[in-house]
This record gives sequence, structure tokens and C-alpha cells, in this order.
Amino acid sequence: ELLERRQSEQPKSLTTHTAVHFFVQQRGGGPTKLRKMPRTVVIVTGASRGLGRAIALSFVKEEKTFQKFSPLRILLLARSEEGLVGTKSLMQQEADKFLDATANDNDATSDLLDMTHHVIDLSDLDNLDDNLNDILDFSSSSKNNLPPFEKAILINNAGSLGHLGPCMNMTSLKELQTSLDFNITSSLWVSTRFVRSFSQQQQQQQQTKTVVVNISSLCAIEPFKTMGVYCTGKAARDMFHTVLAKETTTTEEEEGNNIKVLNYAPGALETDMAEELINCNVLDKDLHNFYVTSKKDKTAIMPQDTADLLLTVLMNDDFESGSHIDYWDLKKGTQHVCVCVMCELQNVFYSCFCFCEIKNERVKYFLLLQQLAQE
Repeated sequence: ELLERRQSEQPKSLTTHTAVHFFVQQRGGGPTKLRKMPRTVVIVTGASRGLGRAIALSFVKEEKTFQKFSPLRILLLARSEEGLVGTKSLMQQEADKFLDATANDNDATSDLLDMTHHVIDLSDLDNLDDNLNDILDFSSSSKNNLPPFEKAILINNAGSLGHLGPCMNMTSLKELQTSLDFNITSSLWVSTRFVRSFSQQQQQQQQTKTVVVNISSLCAIEPFKTMGVYCTGKAARDMFHTVLAKETTTTEEEEGNNIKVLNYAPGALETDMAEELINCNVLDKDLHNFYVTSKKDKTAIMPQDTADLLLTVLMNDDFESGSHIDYWDLKKGTQHVCVCVMCELQNVFYSCFCFCEIKNERVKYFLLLQQLAQE
């Protein structure tokens, strides 16, 4: 009866809402209640594919990570229902690998993991507020008669490339506006509503630690020719979230707002976005060669690798609020050299690929070393 009542009370304005509900049982003739209350609530935008999907999977693919955040309620947001359903299915498969092995009569998958997916177009500013109302209501502990969440995490990931090619070659004002609405206005508003929602809960004596992760890029701090709109969007998002961090950071003498903000640059990934750049015939020549070579030599970062690293950062919780952290920053001070040797009959080809990190700059060298061949 409780489940039926809760289902009937769920928002109707969302295109899709499905959930793995918490297991309910009758105990000793007493009132029916949830066996496990969610400890962490997570919202992931752009969760239907690529990095968004990988981050969602990172919350459940490793037992130690899942134990850190569970019982977990996670809301997956994107435009593609098919993609969201696929993400949920993969998450369930990953969670079942260790939950099945450890489950007993008093512990089940549905006690620890609550997943919902919400089909939403974040570029539709006219309906954005109404859709966010529904989503934030569902993620609110007080409005769902639940104890306060210990932690609320927003992964603000959704974004697009926008116009590619020289800035002066843009011809559509509407296309530019649509891109900025999606990559800047919508992103900033999602973070604003999320922080405000959980700040209000904190004012009601519900001490939830709130974390906002803005998925950033090297493009936020360095200009790349023919990617002006994308760089602009990432730079604007970085600055907004840095200011947000500054506004919500308190001194030790003050009562803390319990809010942290992170700008995380995942590195150059092997995703559909990278494929779009490879197939673009107006991209800067050097930039295009970089993506083509990364795919050919398999040097692009896999989404799951950088997602897992992000989860490690969130678990350790030792980052400074408002900081910009790049995937490669976490390997600071190291130089990675991969030497590939290919021999074919009497023809011997030696190549050395070096990756060097210098103050957030990625420098790639392809060297043909006669000395190496001799050695």
C-alpha cells in the first residue's frame, strides 16, 4: 500500500519515471516501513552515454565505492530514454556482482540502490524550472518523509560542442543562442537550484553535505582555435562554479554551509564527441591531428578510467572547494613514456611516444630515435 501510494504521488510532468523501489516488509506486527534509508542522493546529467554513463557506473562498480555512498538514491537525467535505460541496466548488472555475493535475508539489492531515470531536455529553458521542481522534489528527503541524506552530489555533466570552425564563420545567431542556453544558462541554473534546494534543507536542521561537480575541460583555461563556442561555455561554467565555491566557503569560526564545488576536467576522452571532432573538416589542423592520432594509437582516455578517478577524489574529499582539477593533475610530477617496437622481416621501425605534463599543458612528442634503434 505504501508503494502504491508513493507511486501515485510521483510527479506526472516528467516524461519517464521508473524506479527500483526500496524493499518494504512488515516487522513484528508493527507499522510497515523501509528497511534501508538512502544515505546519499546523486543527480547525474547527460547520463545516457559517454562520461555521464561512466560516472554513474562508478558509483556502483566497485564494492568499496558503493559501500562509501550506499544506501544510494541516484537520478539519471538525459534526453535519450533508450540511453538512460541502458545506463540503468549496466548499473544494476555491476551492483549485482557484489551485492548478490554478500546479500542475506536482511540485506538485498533494493535495500541499497534506488535508481530513477528522467527524460529531460535541459536546453528547453521554458520548461526547465518545472522539470527541476519535480526532480528536486524527488531528491528531497523531507518531501519523501525520509531522514536527511548524509550527502547530496550533483554531477553537472551535460554539454555539447556547439559551433566548430573559426569564430568569424558563424552565420546563425539562433544556433549560437541555443548552444549558449544549453551549455551555460541551463548548466548554471541546474547548479543554482541544486545548491539552493539542499541549503534550504540545511536551514531546517537537516545537515546534508552538498557537492557540486562541474565537468570542465582544458578548454576552460586554454584557448583552442576553431572551438571558440565550446571554450567559452566551459570557461563560463568554470568561473561561475568558482564564484559559487567562494560564496559558500566559510571560515572555521563561522557555521559552515557544508557545500563544496569542484571543476573536474576529465581529459581528452574516447567518446562520441571525440568522434565528432575527428569527422569535422573545419577543425584546426593540429587539433584534428591530435584526435586522429589519439584514436589511432589508442592514447585517448577511456571514460571509465577518468570517472573512477573522479569518484576517488569524491571519496577522499580532500579537494579545495572551487578548485580546477584535471585528470592529469592527479598524476603530477610523473612522466609517462610508452615505447612501441614493431619488427617486420628485415624492416625495423622504432618509435617513442612521450607524454609530458607541464603546468596543465599537454605536450606530445613523436620521436624517431636512431640512437634508440642502435641501443
